[in-house]
Amino acid sequence: MNKKIEGFTLIEVLVCVAVLGSIIGIITVLLNYIDLYSTQNKLLKQYQIARELIMEDKIKEDTGTLPSPYEGFSYKKIIKSTKYQNIYIYRVIVSDGKDSVILEKIIKK
Repeated sequence: MNKKIEGFTLIEVLVCVAVLGSIIGIITVLLNYIDLYSTQNKLLKQYQIARELIMEDKIKEDTGTLPSPYEGFSYKKIIKSTKYQNIYIYRVIVSDGKDSVILEKIIKK
């Protein structure tokens, strides 16, 4: 008597596991790339804000939060003297609480 055994062979199961592992690996890489890309975009936005603030001198206070459309960002403005007469370093730090961007400009007064 021959009994027919139903089910998957070992090779079929191994191929299925390999395919699923490949799919999970690809998804993990894509999710890491998306996270890195969003972090880079956020830092680029902070840099653009700092550049706008430092180049156009739009802020009067030394520290504070930014108005619309930059809600969630805070800034700190620092002016430091150097060893040279009438030469100062103008520094703006823009932060979202986790990451910060520092932009400096040398000015002569």
